[in-house]
Amino acid sequence: MTKISETYPIGNVENMDVRELAESLQDMYRILSVAINSKPSVITRIDPATGNYIDGQATDVDQAIGTININPATPKVEVLTKHTNPTTVVWTAV
Repeated sequence: MTKISETYPIGNVENMDVRELAESLQDMYRILSVAINSKPSVITRIDPATGNYIDGQATDVDQAIGTININPATPKVEVLTKHTNPTTVVWTAV
């Protein structure tokens, strides 16, 4: 699943005309629609040091909300439910 940015860089709005605003809104809509319509990513994490399957990590900030992690060793299924800050995420077991 695509990670959607919380901000959108429109640029200098002070001198923006209606056409530039409409083009920015169309671009923003396209980015949102592609992300919303995409299917969630399904991953299986492996610890590089041991080669064992592991649960989702709090540092998996490159993953998007809705990403599914499957640990075949336990078997545990988790969904990334929240980006709490730029360096931490929350995985919820389902």
